[in-house]
Amino acid sequence: MHHLKRTISLAAILAVLAALVGAQVYKSESWFPVYVNGKAGYIDRTGKVVLEPQFDGASYFSEGFARVSVGLDTIISAGYSQGFIDESGAIVIKPQWDVVSHFSEGLAAVGIDQTKQEMKIGNRTYYSSASHRWYRWGFIDKTGKLLIQNKFSDISEFRNGIAVANLNPSEPKYGFIDKQGKWVIEPKFEHANQFTTEGFARVFINGKYGFIDKTGRIVIKAKFSWARDFSEGFSCVKLGGDVISPVGMSSPRHNSDYAFIDRAGKVMFKVGRGGCESFSEGFARVSVDGGHRVVDKSGTLVFDSTTNVWSEFSEGLAEVFLKGNEIGFIDKTGKIVIRKPFGKADDFYRGLSEVCESYDFGAKCGYIDKAGKFIWQPTK
Repeated sequence: MHHLKRTISLAAILAVLAALVGAQVYKSESWFPVYVNGKAGYIDRTGKVVLEPQFDGASYFSEGFARVSVGLDTIISAGYSQGFIDESGAIVIKPQWDVVSHFSEGLAAVGIDQTKQEMKIGNRTYYSSASHRWYRWGFIDKTGKLLIQNKFSDISEFRNGIAVANLNPSEPKYGFIDKQGKWVIEPKFEHANQFTTEGFARVFINGKYGFIDKTGRIVIKAKFSWARDFSEGFSCVKLGGDVISPVGMSSPRHNSDYAFIDRAGKVMFKVGRGGCESFSEGFARVSVDGGHRVVDKSGTLVFDSTTNVWSEFSEGLAEVFLKGNEIGFIDKTGKIVIRKPFGKADDFYRGLSEVCESYDFGAKCGYIDKAGKFIWQPTK
């Protein structure tokens, strides 16, 4: 009997090792973009520079590649050409697109600005773009090969082999495509979001929000005036009143109750008319009396009523506003664990939070760890 237990344990260990060997490990998963004198490079979690600042713009690495921007001559609005670098810092996909997404499941979306115009003055080439740009999107692989032509007006990243796509910006019909660009769920929705880990996707059809499964079947009837994606078994929905458009910048009218529903579409608890966010790490933000409070999955308000929570929980911490317009972070007990005079702070991601002196474009930004210690002082 003991011999059998040892055999099972050994088999389990071998299975785990096999999985680890098969999984791709990227050292760049712990790298962060920084700016020095207007140029972007990368640091690791300790603040050590791993790629010298040299690009006009840079983003986080994904699947061993990072988006970078290279400036173009412009006379009306600033413009950049975007491509990709690998972990050596070498440009491996030439900056030739007006905008690109990160890599997901081996593919990255690339967009061509439909408003950009080229003009020559002497021996110089200049570009101009409208203030409200729109793009034609396609997908490339990690060699830079265009696998799906630039024909979509809106797309999402790929998850589990499918992506949201829309062909016509003036009469939107959203559906889902595979990695060959073929429709796997026909374009028939007025708007759609990508499938979450819950297996449902939020859709907007006939002027209401509902949810479909991966066959395209409506599993929760489109009857809500607003809905957020499912997360941790719940979705925040608006039960009536004015419908909030899935696109546009109009301010929503909170003239009906919001509630959380389960995967069967059943209302689990209501949270009033202030609005609500998605669950993250067991908690969700709700608006109460002009402030941002937090509920658990029973619908109970947690933490002190004066705690104004400004972000979802990420890696065990959430952003809060403090007296004097300071920004800090609380843990899951509601205890303030970081108190700093930041002008802006992002969620913790890969162990660090990017903090900036203000919300202004071009403000100095740096990174803090979970103890609140700067590992990179703000620069720009």
